[in-house]
Amino acid sequence: MPLWTAFTTVSLLLLAGLAWTGVAWVLARRWPWDHFGDAASQVDVLKVALAVVAAIGAAVALVVNYRRQQHLERDEAGRRDQVRLFTERFGAAAAQLGGEQAAVRLAGVYAMAALADEWEAQRQQCIDVLCGYLRLPYAGEPDSGYAQTLVEQRQYAEGRVQRTRTTTFRSGERQVRSMISWTIRGHLVPDAQVSWSDLTFDFTGATLPDVSYDGARFAGMATSFAYATFVGPGTNFWGAEFHGRYTSFEGARFRAGSTNFDEAMFSGSTSFAGARFSRCATISFAGARFAGPEADFCGARFGGKRTSFAAVKISGTATFERARFSSKETNFDDANFTDETDFRHARFSSNVTSFRNASFADVSTAVGAAEFAKPENVVWGPTPPTSSSAGSGAPA
Repeated sequence: MPLWTAFTTVSLLLLAGLAWTGVAWVLARRWPWDHFGDAASQVDVLKVALAVVAAIGAAVALVVNYRRQQHLERDEAGRRDQVRLFTERFGAAAAQLGGEQAAVRLAGVYAMAALADEWEAQRQQCIDVLCGYLRLPYAGEPDSGYAQTLVEQRQYAEGRVQRTRTTTFRSGERQVRSMISWTIRGHLVPDAQVSWSDLTFDFTGATLPDVSYDGARFAGMATSFAYATFVGPGTNFWGAEFHGRYTSFEGARFRAGSTNFDEAMFSGSTSFAGARFSRCATISFAGARFAGPEADFCGARFGGKRTSFAAVKISGTATFERARFSSKETNFDDANFTDETDFRHARFSSNVTSFRNASFADVSTAVGAAEFAKPENVVWGPTPPTSSSAGSGAPA
């Protein structure tokens, strides 16, 4: 029996006893035990006592219900005030993010992040606003000494204007975007005071300068960097973890000096289909693990000086169909493909392409249909293939 119920029961019994004693004294100037042997008197006293107890109980119940209603109304009013306050803060932060001055927009980033930390019920909404800002068009930074509005005109030979294009730059925009990425990353690492890892992040079509999500953990239903553009000296996803059902970098453009996915972990279906790494000096997926049902690199383009999938492990279906590897060096050393692997019509034009100690479920079906522009520079191991498809350089 709960403590409160037991306390209430005992209190009512005591109250009934007191009422019985009081009624007996008031009616007959005698104590209840003096009525023993007089059954009629005892019944009358008991009836009156029960009536008194019932009346007192009803009054107590009325008071308790009244107080409970007051508490409920007070709590509801407090909840409404809190929602109103948060809504006002949300509107103010969103307005700051739309400000003309970079300092105002930076303040909006901090305000929206703080609100997301405090307002768990609408945390996803706050994060959607930050991601939405990164999806806005980005024209870059104006060159020093130049105006923030650039007007370009294309004319016909006779001088008539054919087309006019106006580009408006926002000073400090790169810093604002970098701060948003840095703020999000700070909430995705294991030691974050408030974690945002279990939420959904949609960076589709965003322009992301100076991105570093090393050690970040994305565990929401889905994470999308589809058609995003990565710029700056480097893009870093070293040791990042993607545990959602679906992770997409489809059609993304990696234009940073280097792109690093070393030791990254992908638990769900993952797509880099159509991604472009053409302007990166180095592209590395060394030691990355793809544990989901599919890793799709169909139609991806790898350029620059070096592309590395060394020691990568792909447990599900791996698709590199129509991928292009034009880096000076392409490295699949110690790669482990445990399921169906498809390199059909993939083209390797690197000076050196190495598959040393790479393992496939079936090497002939995996890379048998790949095209090697320089088959003499393809390295296989631990022993060279006994035969090759017609000049392709792939083992048969």
